[in-house]
Amino acid sequence: PVSDPGANVCSVKMTDHMSS
Repeated sequence: PVSDPGANVCSVKMTDHMSS
């Protein structure tokens, strides 16, 4: 969530791996 930047980064990294 917006309150947890760490979780957001994790989500982005996961999406990046899936997109790749």
